Amino acid sequence: MKFWKLKNLFFSPRCMICGDYLTPDSTLLLCSFCFTHLPLIPPEHCPVCGRMTPSGGATCFQCQTQKPKFRQHRSVVFYTSEIRYVLLKYKFYRKRHYAATIGTLMSSYVTENYDFITAVPVSEKKKRNRGYNQSRLLAEQIEQIRQIPYKETLQKTKHTPPQSKLGYKQRLTNIKNCFSVINPDEIRQKRILLIDDIYTTGSTIGECSKVLKKAGAAYVDVLTFAMTDKRIKSIKGTKNNE
Repeated sequence: MKFWKLKNLFFSPRCMICGDYLTPDSTLLLCSFCFTHLPLIPPEHCPVCGRMTPSGGATCFQCQTQKPKFRQHRSVVFYTSEIRYVLLKYKFYRKRHYAATIGTLMSSYVTENYDFITAVPVSEKKKRNRGYNQSRLLAEQIEQIRQIPYKETLQKTKHTPPQSKLGYKQRLTNIKNCFSVINPDEIRQKRILLIDDIYTTGSTIGECSKVLKKAGAAYVDVLTFAMTDKRIKSIKGTKNNE
């Protein structure tokens, strides 16, 4: 039995978005309202980067002019204030049990057969401070559900300032040459699914994909939980917005 499910026998679980109490046998840390009002990304998006495009499902201008190293990226929800709140608690307030719910939501977007799943790594310093790699926990949850093996393929070779505190151009420079492949022999001609928690500029997953492709991967697909979109100022639906 998962630790957080065992804990539910003694402490009533709460919705990770609104905080409402749930029944002890809840499989997801979401109340029915928050679950049905998740800010899901609609199907009309760029087939490469996954961002919304004015023309629906056409390839966006950026991907046409500068094709990413990954084959395709998908994300589950928009990075609204509520989702930001959830991810902040998950990453910085030791709510590691949120990985079961977030990973389960992400697993429904895995529709292909991959040779293995991997995760964006964090530096050893950040891992010591936080206690875990949030992306790896999500990947391992997807592994359990989809029965696709997890493999740790990448390592972060230097500690860098948080991407969230940098502008677009700074992000590209900050993350460049930060990752290396642990064992290139395990990468060659493999179909890889790369997992991360959030997609902002795509610089981190782009750099990871570049390193994996350079090591000989057949292709790299990327799946994240949340994606930012500056064109969307607010998305109604959660209890705090209505």
